[in-house]
Amino acid sequence: MTHFFKITVLMALSLLGSAQAQCCAPSPEVRATSAAPNTAGALNTRVQLTYGKTLTLNAYRGQPLVLAVFSTTCPSCITELKVLAQAQRAGVKVLLVSSQDTLPELTRFMQKQRLPFPVGRVPPEFVAGLNILMYPTVLVLDASGRVQERVQGALSAARLRTMLQAAR
Repeated sequence: MTHFFKITVLMALSLLGSAQAQCCAPSPEVRATSAAPNTAGALNTRVQLTYGKTLTLNAYRGQPLVLAVFSTTCPSCITELKVLAQAQRAGVKVLLVSSQDTLPELTRFMQKQRLPFPVGRVPPEFVAGLNILMYPTVLVLDASGRVQERVQGALSAARLRTMLQAAR
């Protein structure tokens, strides 16, 4: 193997690894900006849940909420579900939302994955208003609905615990 070929292979593997860690970008209709997230507007956004109900994030006021924005086709998002399920089982409120997947797709996904938390669809403007630049993105909202912590890309259980401590 030539030195150039070895370097090229190593660079390609490095790029592949970082792409998997960061995963996916929101669909083209989502135009996030560098401005601060608009949580006030987000709290009133209607979330269509897979089991037929509709709610707003205001329903979670008074308690911290882990809001995970994902896509069913994102491998990192699917891997992260285990961390979110552990948090839910430990008593943390978790809500998983997508603007890219249809409600029937989300319903099939939820049933296949046997998720212990609600899954819903939000409009692309919701994702843009929160400045979501990649999937997965996890936001921890405090009891008043303000974003206290945010991670874009893969999330570990240890990082989520730290985020939740900061929100309490």
